[in-house]
Amino acid sequence: MLIRSQLSTAATGIVESYEWDTDPHLNLWAKVEAARNRAMHGLRIALKTRLRYEGHQLEVIRAESNTEVKTLLKQARDDIKMEHCIAVAEARNLTPAEAKALDQQETLEPSEQLALKKYQLAEFYCHPIEDIDSDFVAFDNEGRTRGHLKNLEAFLHPEDAIDSDLRSLKRQAHQNRGLSPWDLDQLSLKSRVRESLGLREYIEDLEREWSQGDLEEFAETATRYSRQIKSSLRFTIRDSMSPTQILNQLLEQLGIKTRCRRHRTDDGILRIHAIDQARLNKLLAIVERRKTRRDNRTESDPSPKISNYGSWGRITPEPSLIERFRAVRLVGDLEAIAAMSTFEERQVVWEKLCCSDRDAAIRIEQLAAA
Repeated sequence: MLIRSQLSTAATGIVESYEWDTDPHLNLWAKVEAARNRAMHGLRIALKTRLRYEGHQLEVIRAESNTEVKTLLKQARDDIKMEHCIAVAEARNLTPAEAKALDQQETLEPSEQLALKKYQLAEFYCHPIEDIDSDFVAFDNEGRTRGHLKNLEAFLHPEDAIDSDLRSLKRQAHQNRGLSPWDLDQLSLKSRVRESLGLREYIEDLEREWSQGDLEEFAETATRYSRQIKSSLRFTIRDSMSPTQILNQLLEQLGIKTRCRRHRTDDGILRIHAIDQARLNKLLAIVERRKTRRDNRTESDPSPKISNYGSWGRITPEPSLIERFRAVRLVGDLEAIAAMSTFEERQVVWEKLCCSDRDAAIRIEQLAAA
């Protein structure tokens, strides 16, 4: 309801009047997912049947685990990853203009891909590009850490999660190509679920320690709402999982790792778990840098952006502007609009011009700036 209340009149009308039952995207996605699930369920049987139909003789072999081979394969994978990290770190440093030009190209040379990835790492982590080394690239873990940090940001700053969902929903509505709910990040929903599970207290109290017996109430709550957790957080709680496994994996979605120590008691060995404070502090420092950058950009540039083009070549209005101005009447005299005394008055017509007339929108801001 909070997100819905902040939608513009136009976006609200699109969402409310949308025919979900006849939505081609939703129906196609459901059919594809159903077919994929059926295929995966019978994949082994279907493959054996097909091979025998083609005349092949099959013999099922139960191969025993080979620890030596596993170790060699893991070492090979680690070597390949490290070589890639070194290659990214040694790629040339791009300027913002160069990175933007490469990002708009359909195909890139391997060296250009490495350079663009290095720039994207520096941009996301708010880190000087000249200081990026192989260890920094390895910390990103092929983008997984970035995904975890976005979850952590949304959890620590729910207002930013709502803004992100609002932008995503409005972007789909204004593209006028139908709505695709599965493409929405739903960061605010995920943040609310994690808050209800009580994960915040484990982050705020860094001195807290717990054993499996301390998590009985948490495990009971998580198990009771396992379907909702699976739907929102994409995490399946199995009957065989212990309470500590459930908590650790939920924290891992935020990039937070735990450490474990053994404590000897009269009843045996007790495992004591706690947050890895060094890693959490590193994540929190990145989150704070990113938030500071967002706040600085908002303060230094409150004007509407005219470089955010939609897929049809038109300008996509900024969400904050749409939220503030709802009753819109298109005015034809550009000079009269530009001469309005306040930015707010000019903004009354901005939404319609952003969506319908790119040249007019640019001209208004040029005249106003002059």
